[in-house]
Order: sequence, then C-alpha cells, then structure tokens
Amino acid sequence: MTEPYQLFRPLPQSIEDALRASIVRFGVLVPVVKDQQGNVIDGHHRARIADELGVKYRVDEVAVADVAEARELARTLNADR
Repeated sequence: MTEPYQLFRPLPQSIEDALRASIVRFGVLVPVVKDQQGNVIDGHHRARIADELGVKYRVDEVAVADVAEARELARTLNADR
C-alpha cells in the first residue's frame, strides 16, 4: 500500500527506537487513522513498527472527500499532538 499522506520525514533513529520500545512494552497507545480506501492518514510509523512486531492496534477510519482533505487532516492530527 502506498503512503500518499505521509507528509513528514522519517523519524530519527533514536526516536524510532524509543517508539519501538514503547510499542513492545505498552502496545500502540494512539490509534492509527486510515481513509476509506485503507490509506494511512496518521500513524505511519506506529503501524509499520506494530506490523513488524506483530502487535495488533486500533484503526479509526475517516471518510475523506479527496486528497486535499486527507492531507489537511494528516497535518492537523500531527500538529495537534
């Protein structure tokens, strides 16, 4: 699956390592958000790491009208956190 809404750079290794350790210990604490086609809008790193580890996680689906709305939502979800 492509990542059309990944607007941000890859995580620095130290941050990715910390996220991986957190997912191992606690699971995915913040749900991954996908559009109605299954594209990740928010939580690319969480989903990838959890999938690699075989950790199940909650996915919230949001219907978006178009790519512009999905990108706006991706920016908003990241900026609000």
